[in-house]
Amino acid sequence: MNSREPGPAVVLALGWMVMFISALNWLNYPPLIQPIIQDLSISFAEAGLLVTASSILGIGLQLPVGYLADRYNPKLIATVLLTVLFFPSFLAGFVTDYNQLFVTRILAGFGVPMFPVMSRIVANWYPRAKVGLAQGLAGGGFAGGIGAAALVMPILSAAFDWRTAFMISALPLIPITAAFWFIVKSSPARTSAAISSKTSFRFLHNPQTWLLTVLNISFFGTFITLVAWLPSFFFVNYGLSLTEAGIFSAVGLGLGIISRPLGGITADLFGKKKTVLTSVALLTSFYVLLSTNPEFFLAVILALLIGWFTMFGAGALFSLPPILFPREVGTVIGLASTIALILNALILPPVLGFIIDLTGAFTIGFAILAALAFIGIPSAARISEKRTNSDSA
Repeated sequence: MNSREPGPAVVLALGWMVMFISALNWLNYPPLIQPIIQDLSISFAEAGLLVTASSILGIGLQLPVGYLADRYNPKLIATVLLTVLFFPSFLAGFVTDYNQLFVTRILAGFGVPMFPVMSRIVANWYPRAKVGLAQGLAGGGFAGGIGAAALVMPILSAAFDWRTAFMISALPLIPITAAFWFIVKSSPARTSAAISSKTSFRFLHNPQTWLLTVLNISFFGTFITLVAWLPSFFFVNYGLSLTEAGIFSAVGLGLGIISRPLGGITADLFGKKKTVLTSVALLTSFYVLLSTNPEFFLAVILALLIGWFTMFGAGALFSLPPILFPREVGTVIGLASTIALILNALILPPVLGFIIDLTGAFTIGFAILAALAFIGIPSAARISEKRTNSDSA
């Protein structure tokens, strides 16, 4: 290794920070749903549409950005995404009506495709034997950012107001972007020339691609819908303050900082398929229990378990693309994330918001998430841990 290169640990640490701040600024809105509803006089369905808005660009960009990261310079792509993401988060502090907020939420979608880009960079720096740990740590930054948003945004809103909370959340993007650009390299010098111009779309004909996609709906997909409504669930169902609801939600969602890398380590040590299958089966049962509108203490425990096993299973799941599709890591993850977002971020949040408006309850929404987790069980049973002849060469 060139002595001037940062080294895998430095790349991973900065990659974690990039994922953290991207996720925080992408989903810094759901923890503020209640004050925004009151201030702008909107319904739960309209609030759900704002979650949808924040994923529109992410859905459109995941696959092409992942493909570009495989083919060209993922460091440049990540830096552009970070730079653009600053503006909608900061400008949300100046909105005066629902339509203006809707536009800033659309532009916040530039934080979404950071996931396949950083997955590509991490795959370049880490060997197969450590890929589960490395991808789990990087992905833990994304989960940590979502959890931090649930904790920090209500506190900032209570101390100032929800508009100022948006502005403050954007500020860390400036130093993190600068550090990432000046320190990180897309890949070690010895391999950077070998990972371009080979990306193809043959993986679309591989059944493993679609099994990964279904499982991503069960893990990452259901997690996004949960993030959208968990703070409001605690606020409405159990009479907590906005800050208290944010704290309980943040603890569950933020567990991904720990559980995602542990899921990757467990997958490396004991088998990726076994880890994914166990996680999705447990996740299904926890969503079923949460859909029964349990007592407060049990609801908190279930939220913690869901947050843990969602990211634990995802840590194992996303250790597979670098093995199954070493040249198309970003593209495959981009595809899987795109489809998961279409269902769980574009469609479900406003649909569940409408159901909440209609019934005043969150139980149907959790039952739907249980069903989406359940469909991952047969996919996990069929997933492979090794490349086959039909995989991209």
